[in-house]
Amino acid sequence: MCRPDDFPPYEKATAITPSHRFAIETHFLGPTNTMGARIAAQLGGPRSRVVVPYDHAWGIAENHALAAIALIEELRRRMPYAYADIRLAQGMTKEGYVFVFI
Repeated sequence: MCRPDDFPPYEKATAITPSHRFAIETHFLGPTNTMGARIAAQLGGPRSRVVVPYDHAWGIAENHALAAIALIEELRRRMPYAYADIRLAQGMTKEGYVFVFI
């Protein structure tokens, strides 16, 4: 899995064709009795969703960015032709963060 050391989260992303614009939404999932804290990233529907463990060595924004990047990596595995060079812009919402392709 990629780490923030590898590249700043706001610089590494994937460019989708101009006719397709999406936003990745991330939100925090608190710990339970059996699972630790996690970040969920979703693009569109439930089939485009990943959940990554929360890494307490990094800050809140970095953890959300890592979840968004993990989702992009998963989408690249499924459709390598659709996601080439990507750039993301990050913003906050009440529920978490949103990442838009720029």
